[in-house]
Amino acid sequence: MGACTSIEDDDVRTSTSSVPAWMTEPWRYHRLPRQTSTFRKTHKVLSVLLNVDLLRQMTVFQPGMCRMVRYLLCRWQRQTGPYAKAHFIVYALPSDHPVDRLYLVSELHHAHPLVLSRTLMDLFAKAGYVECVQFMHDHFRHGCTRNAMDLAAAGGHLDVVTFLHTHRFEGCSTDAIDFAAAGGHLEVVAFLHTHRPEGFTRHALHFAAAHGHVDVVAYLQTHRNFVNMAKRWRWS
Repeated sequence: MGACTSIEDDDVRTSTSSVPAWMTEPWRYHRLPRQTSTFRKTHKVLSVLLNVDLLRQMTVFQPGMCRMVRYLLCRWQRQTGPYAKAHFIVYALPSDHPVDRLYLVSELHHAHPLVLSRTLMDLFAKAGYVECVQFMHDHFRHGCTRNAMDLAAAGGHLDVVTFLHTHRFEGCSTDAIDFAAAGGHLEVVAFLHTHRPEGFTRHALHFAAAHGHVDVVAYLQTHRNFVNMAKRWRWS
């Protein structure tokens, strides 16, 4: 038993001697403030990097963003025709980041005011980029066409439709409800029917039924004006 005990003691001493010295030393409490200070500095850096507005103000004069804007302008100038130019801008913007999207539109406008056009505002409405529509409403005096509300309704973008109805005067056509019904966008159909005078055609009911939008079909059947529709289509 004694031999066994001595062997175990030797093993313990051997294993202890192989452990690094800092693991066997008592915890040095004087290191804690230094680590806490480092953590606080790291936290401050992260808070700046994660603040979108503050980071954008810090990097606004960096050459990288200028090169990006110059690249977009160069590609934009190569497009032929107003629709191709507007289409390029819309699809060059990030689709999932509205803040960055608005920032790029603002920078493009300041770098080259001719980037903005009525077609571009129409396509912003079609894409559902309500913040870009608002920007153009504030900075582009020529506005949009009635295609803007028609296209926004077709895509189910109620926020864009509401903004255009509230702040713009171009209005829409019967295509707005017709195409919104085809897409099954009941909220858009209800909003347009309640707030707009353009109305809809029989195609709205046909489109909604063809695509299986039962709720839209029920709404149209309940709220349509049979007298006006009969006069419009000469049913009587």
